[in-house]
Amino acid sequence: MINKYIDLANYAFNYAQEKEIEYVEVRLESNVRDTIAFINGNLHIGNLPIDLSEDAFTRKRGINIRTIADCGLGMSSTNTLSQQSLKDTVDQAYKNAKRKLQWKISN
Repeated sequence: MINKYIDLANYAFNYAQEKEIEYVEVRLESNVRDTIAFINGNLHIGNLPIDLSEDAFTRKRGINIRTIADCGLGMSSTNTLSQQSLKDTVDQAYKNAKRKLQWKISN
């Protein structure tokens, strides 16, 4: 299963290399949490009879893209893991890196 996400991370990396990017970093994150609780001596797994958490079983995955272009740093992330979403995320990170900051010095 993780190979699918590694393939998507590689896809994002390869897509980013097609742009005028000096540096690209693709970070895949996967968080897993399972809640098991004893309440009044009874074992509860998953959906608890009282609200201790929003979701006792969570599986969260996402990809963070960092780029350097024209000496600017750009970042963007998504938890929608599709090729189109990753293209959009790379494009946004690239656009963020290309933005020129204009500093105004007042007297």
